[in-house]
Amino acid sequence: MQLNQANRQIPLRYFLQVLFKHKVMIAALFFSIVGTVTIGTLLMKPSYKATAKILLQRQVDSEQALLFRMDLDRDYSRHNWINSEIEILRSRPVVMRVIREVGLMALYRTGENKALPDSVLLEEIIKDFYQQLSIEPTKDATVVEIGYVSKDPQMAARIVQSVIRNYVDYRRELFEQNSRYRFVEQQIQEAEKRLRELEARRSQFQAASGLAMPDEYGRILYQKLADFEKQFTDVRAKRIAMESRLRVLERAYRNGESIALPAADPTASSRLAYINQLKLDLTQKEIQRQALLKKFTPYYEEVVNLTHEIEATRAKIHEEIGRFIEEQQAEIQALKSEEAVLRANIQKIKREIKAFSQQQFELEQLSRGIEESQEVYSILLKQREEARISLAKAEKGVNIKIISPPSVPVDPVSPNRRLNVILAVLVGGFVSLGAAFGSELLKPSIRTPEDVEANLGVPVLGSVKHFDAVGREKISG
Repeated sequence: MQLNQANRQIPLRYFLQVLFKHKVMIAALFFSIVGTVTIGTLLMKPSYKATAKILLQRQVDSEQALLFRMDLDRDYSRHNWINSEIEILRSRPVVMRVIREVGLMALYRTGENKALPDSVLLEEIIKDFYQQLSIEPTKDATVVEIGYVSKDPQMAARIVQSVIRNYVDYRRELFEQNSRYRFVEQQIQEAEKRLRELEARRSQFQAASGLAMPDEYGRILYQKLADFEKQFTDVRAKRIAMESRLRVLERAYRNGESIALPAADPTASSRLAYINQLKLDLTQKEIQRQALLKKFTPYYEEVVNLTHEIEATRAKIHEEIGRFIEEQQAEIQALKSEEAVLRANIQKIKREIKAFSQQQFELEQLSRGIEESQEVYSILLKQREEARISLAKAEKGVNIKIISPPSVPVDPVSPNRRLNVILAVLVGGFVSLGAAFGSELLKPSIRTPEDVEANLGVPVLGSVKHFDAVGREKISG
């Protein structure tokens, strides 16, 4: 019973003996493997993968399906149209266009590749491109995932985006039956260019001429013209009336005739009122003189004095009328000057109105041209939509939509540092333990009582514990 228990304990004791016996080799192998893998993983340049998902929807002609009672989806699925689209995505023309668009030739022509011919280098790039490109359908068969692995995350995103764009363009070229769509697209570009030019010319013309609001500007011009013409008419009428009165005054003044002035003349000055007052005084003095002459002779002292006062008053009236005529002449000259200024302003406004009419005509021509260009542009847009629908039908009725556009990846796809370290620990453990037990098995030795019976053919009576040199000295002592 004790022998059986000893035999059951031998494997565990043997295992521990091997571990302690070869612990240096086990530790050396384990740490060398783990250290090498860890350092290599840390020094390895990370790779990034940019992905995008596109939805491929097949447009079915429902009228034909009802007319001929066909299940077009099931019929077309037999041709595996998704695989056909994937093949177009992976086609060499698409790859060539992407390589030219992102400039991979210049990126690859470094170091040893500088001496390679363009054709050889291009084939190497295409081969590497296919290795890094992944195009796979998802669980939903109509959704295709496109991915590309690169050391540069931005380049990976650019390449995926370029693959999608060039796939759409190349597919359109494959199934396009006529050049109507391209022709309409070209006409739209020309119409849009002409429309932008006309709008720019109109903006420049309005800025140069100041016709931001032509209707309001025209109304202001005509209002100013009406105001100036009214002022000119009033001033001219006033001048003519004053000249007429002045001619009468001058003639009477030269002839020494009695001058009758209006007592309430709106054009008269304070001098006219003074003259009228003098004339009133003269009349009163003449009445007094006539009354005195009835009683006295002309040589009577009071009559003589009154006669002298009458003569002085007449002289004063004559002098004041002369001054009044001078004032009227000066005022007429001022009215003529004002009339000349108003006439010049009227002529200036008329020239501005004439120029405005010409500018307004040019502006209307530009606006009419813009309206016509907009109408042509709208018609071309409708024609392009019709051509697009026709083109979509010609493209086997497949509608392509980007449901997940490519973005610049942040986390690398390789190396996976955590996984690499875990694998290094596992591999290092297995290798080191395997090496230890392998070296132990290669040494011939007897470890258990069963080995003694098997190798020597004699029964085992007992086992003696292993003693080292120190133990022997203690026993002998």
